[in-house]
Amino acid sequence: AAGYDIAVPGNNDFSLEREYPGQFEKLAGMAHYITIAANMYRADSEGNSTGELVFDPYVILTTARGSRLGLFGLAMLGGGSDQADPDSEYNYFSRDDMVTCNDMVAELGELGCGTIIGIGHKGWSEIPTTQDIISGLTQTITRLVEDADPVLETEEAEQGPGGPPPGGGYNSGILASVVEGMDVLVDGHSHSVIENGLGWRSDLGCLVVQSGEKGNVVGVVKIYLKDGQFVKAVADLLDQNDLRAFPADPEAQAVVDAVYARFEEDTARPVGETPYFLNANRLSGNNGERGIRTDEQNLGDIVTDAIRWKLGADVAF
Repeated sequence: AAGYDIAVPGNNDFSLEREYPGQFEKLAGMAHYITIAANMYRADSEGNSTGELVFDPYVILTTARGSRLGLFGLAMLGGGSDQADPDSEYNYFSRDDMVTCNDMVAELGELGCGTIIGIGHKGWSEIPTTQDIISGLTQTITRLVEDADPVLETEEAEQGPGGPPPGGGYNSGILASVVEGMDVLVDGHSHSVIENGLGWRSDLGCLVVQSGEKGNVVGVVKIYLKDGQFVKAVADLLDQNDLRAFPADPEAQAVVDAVYARFEEDTARPVGETPYFLNANRLSGNNGERGIRTDEQNLGDIVTDAIRWKLGADVAF
């Protein structure tokens, strides 16, 4: 109903893999949009790539004037790292991001794409350090020198000396700073609004954009071409006030109304009262992250106390 055309898998898409192996692939197959991922392969029993991509790696769009735009996907597998749950029957292998980006730029360029766009779930951080960029270049050089098979090599061989930064994979700032020929990187995962929605442009000219979370804002990227070749990209955000100027889509509104109707009775029934504001998103005093991830929160306390009360347990979490 929302009218999406393309999607890229993120870490939470694999949250149910242990209980329901293959669930995400099944849901992706039912969707009315395309799922792409150039770095996501099937894994054998030892966790190595079988060489079989799970989804198409890219799509190519052609404008009315014949210009070709190549869009490739960069997935993030379960747990926020680049390896899914090793105990899952449907385990996947995530190929190195830097190697994948360089190969996609080369392949899409050979296919006549004058504009190359990465769509990823990598996460944004501030401008990468010199050490981050050196690490990325080391991987790329290692990949070119070894000239290894791009899909059958092991994870260790692909990552080269040192491997990626802690946590697996590269954030979007590093990729945009090292991969030459990528024009735009549409990112997710970190729920960031980059530079007030104007994006961040690397020294190589790649524009990185991310538009927050939960549909609070909608990101818009305008791409300018000349003779079929990329010239520049400009980003902007539409906030709630901007969006109210557009009439609601009847099909999408019907879906929203049906969901609200299902829960209206339950959410209208009081279950208790407290004089305190229950919060799960207070910023942590440690690093400014949402407190639900790092600190004790009173909403978590009342939920776990309710579990202990209901079950007669000594501990709940």
